[in-house]
Amino acid sequence: MNFVLRTSGNALGRLAASEEQRAAIAAAGGIDVLTAAMRAHPAVEGVQQWCATALGSLAVSQEHRAAIAA
Repeated sequence: MNFVLRTSGNALGRLAASEEQRAAIAAAGGIDVLTAAMRAHPAVEGVQQWCATALGSLAVSQEHRAAIAA
């Protein structure tokens, strides 16, 4: 399961290359999924690393920053 979460976080981070893709990820609930994975697996370094990377990519947008902080 942790492998899936790490890989998913990595993939979302890479997909968030354009504003259109970032908006699609956020609209599909990606921010909630990423933050939930981080909360559920606080001791798994890879999950924390890749989910944080993906959230960082999404945080380019002010709107997404607000959603991440919520």
